[in-house]
Amino acid sequence: MTQRALVLIANPASGRGRGRGLLAAAESALRAAGPVEVRVSTGPGDEVRLAGEAAATGVTSIAVLGGDGTWGNVAHGLMDATPGATAADRPRLVLLAAGTGNDFATSLGAPAGDFAAMVALAAAGTGRQVDVGLVNGRHFLNCLGFGFDAAVVERSRDVRWLRGHPVYVATAVALLFGYPGLQVAEGGGAMRRRLMYAFANGRRVGGGFPIAPRASVTDGVLDRVVVTDAGPLGRARILAKARAGQHEGEPEIVMDTGRAWRLRFEEPPLYQVDGELERATSPEVEVRCLPGALRVVAPAGAR
Repeated sequence: MTQRALVLIANPASGRGRGRGLLAAAESALRAAGPVEVRVSTGPGDEVRLAGEAAATGVTSIAVLGGDGTWGNVAHGLMDATPGATAADRPRLVLLAAGTGNDFATSLGAPAGDFAAMVALAAAGTGRQVDVGLVNGRHFLNCLGFGFDAAVVERSRDVRWLRGHPVYVATAVALLFGYPGLQVAEGGGAMRRRLMYAFANGRRVGGGFPIAPRASVTDGVLDRVVVTDAGPLGRARILAKARAGQHEGEPEIVMDTGRAWRLRFEEPPLYQVDGELERATSPEVEVRCLPGALRVVAPAGAR
């Protein structure tokens, strides 16, 4: 890979104790193709700053070692630092997996766990322009979720005895009957109680949960998934269907696509964005899709 590459990681211990080894493996794979500058973040979200600084130095490729949260933070840093630029003007991303779910790479068809394969794709110039989501100034790559989805992410941080998809499932089951739901209005409509309100760019969340089976990261729209509230048996049925990606068509499920929405909550809502928790500063929230805003290294034909 003849272009300058920058490796970013959330912290040296990411990957549940495997972080230092993964960083060494990623650096070795990248150095086999050319010179590499390594920058390691010093705390949560520091990837945003590092990505912005990298964009300012004119690097053409950024190799990102982490998971969906790290990748989303880097995407946000790049987008925030380059307003008005096109995807061709921004550094392309090389996704190197060290996270819990790595769902965005799966949707993209990128072999992110095989560092040598990703370096080979990068050296060959293989890549795709992908859509980027935006919620009140915060960019995201994979998924944005309000309500049950955000509550599951918040609670899953306390789970230490599982990793990947089982963490999401175990936490979802534990919260299934006690979560009260949330009141939300779309546009100028009336407030309605919802179990979950999600906007998906990729198809999966939580390490393999197919929240939006038809979603594509290259189609120029986000997939909206709304779950109306239901009783205990209804919630259990919805969760079972959703685990298998068979929830489309259920009476409690609304699924469609679009490029822009305005939502109103009773208070500034908690939401998860690429698995990272944020709280809005206002009850009013705007969600948008930015078509083809970033370039990501991936095999040809990626969805």
